[in-house]
Amino acid sequence: MSGLANATRERGLLAPRAGNAKALLRELLRLLDDLAAGGTGGSIDLMSMPFAQADYEEMRDVLGVGAIDARLEALGESRVQETRYPGIWWVRHCNEDRETVAELIEVCDVPSILRAPAADVVYAAAQLRQVLEAQARSG
Repeated sequence: MSGLANATRERGLLAPRAGNAKALLRELLRLLDDLAAGGTGGSIDLMSMPFAQADYEEMRDVLGVGAIDARLEALGESRVQETRYPGIWWVRHCNEDRETVAELIEVCDVPSILRAPAADVVYAAAQLRQVLEAQARSG
């Protein structure tokens, strides 16, 4: 089953049109303007809205696909896709049964799920330091 068909089935999308796509696109523009001006951007939870399949398809068509497509595995697959508009990201989280549990559009420089936690960066630096020090002693 295609991603769109799967999402349509899982989200119980309304038919034929709820009329939310244009309002959401205007909100994304507002968030993108905020981000461009040094603000924080924001996110929209697509699963919390009445959304018809036609609205969903319109959002996908207008936003398109950008250059970045990242997949992560942690208690199910998460997929982060840049749209054709840098700073707007389509983020989908699935459970271990590949059912969509969250679907968001995030307006930000980099979605938080792709950022390394500070503690992990500290640990990585210590690990790399140990490797380089061991190489220096042996070499």
